[in-house]
Amino acid sequence: MANNNRTQEFEVSNAYARMTINEEEEGGLIITGEDVEEGGDVKIDFRYCVVGRFLTDKVINFPAMKNTMASLWRPGRGVCIKDLSPTLFLFQFFHEIDVNRVLETRPWTFDKHILLVKRLEENEQPQNVPLFHTSFWVQIYNLPIGFLSEKTMKDIGNYIGIFLDSDENNLMGVWRNYMRVRVSIDVRKPLKQRMRIKKAGGEWIWIDFKYERLNIFCFICGLLGHTEQQCPKMYECSNGEMVKAYGHWMKASNRRNQMNSGERWLRSTLPDELGMKNGNNVESAVAMAVDSVIATNSGNILRTRGDGGANGGIEGSSKEGGEILPSNSESRAKGKSVVGTAIGVGLDKESEEDLEPGIIVSDPKRRRS
Repeated sequence: MANNNRTQEFEVSNAYARMTINEEEEGGLIITGEDVEEGGDVKIDFRYCVVGRFLTDKVINFPAMKNTMASLWRPGRGVCIKDLSPTLFLFQFFHEIDVNRVLETRPWTFDKHILLVKRLEENEQPQNVPLFHTSFWVQIYNLPIGFLSEKTMKDIGNYIGIFLDSDENNLMGVWRNYMRVRVSIDVRKPLKQRMRIKKAGGEWIWIDFKYERLNIFCFICGLLGHTEQQCPKMYECSNGEMVKAYGHWMKASNRRNQMNSGERWLRSTLPDELGMKNGNNVESAVAMAVDSVIATNSGNILRTRGDGGANGGIEGSSKEGGEILPSNSESRAKGKSVVGTAIGVGLDKESEEDLEPGIIVSDPKRRRS
């Protein structure tokens, strides 16, 4: 009898439990536009929120990370950074300009670990946002001049990842050692080293890729976020020797400005033909002024100043103890009128430095004027 009572109580409890679950599934709250508009007392603005995580298994030093990222971004309206979990962070900006600048100038890193970020949408929960993509500027080497077109740039970008943008100087008419495209890359896939490309009826040509601001990645599997010491494939090798198919050559060198004595004659764009015809060539005028200085001060020791600022120009001293002073106008040296101004333009420094499907480029006939 007692067993029958316990059985009945158990069945009744289960019945109530099923009824509760069914009620929860059938019920719910529907929010209308009027309800949202009436909530005008809410002071939190989530329009400029970005959720992110760092591509590492290490614990992030949150106070150090906050100060580092704020000093790198320098947002005009400031930023509020919250840790949602030990590996997930919320970055709340307060103006569209600040959030766009951060998203458009990725990748960002802290302690050499890439920050994967995504703008938070209205109906998203930060904890449920998938964070598997980052963007890079990729340099394309060994691409023949006959393949240069916007479509080719886009096709190559979609082969590397997802094409986002192309460098506006790619097709400006002057020779470049490499082309640049901006792509979105899935961090769960290995980096692309190179690809094959050819024109219809032609031969295959290999082009190589270098990634700008590339930090930690594995030389064995090609994945971002760890080095070969932490690569799982190390345990698959019985003899302890693992082939490294990737290497430092995939990292693009820093594009730093450098001064050069011949920079006033160097161009990064096509010359202004109208200005050349009218003789309004600033570089030629500067060159003539420099020649005048050298001719006027024969026997003096001259040197150029490469600070590129307001004090940039020509300076030196004569063997007799006279001094040539830099100036944006005429200077006097031993009673002679000389011009002491030089103009400098920074240059980019590149390094020349790895059997997958390629792309075939169509070659329509071009009309030449």
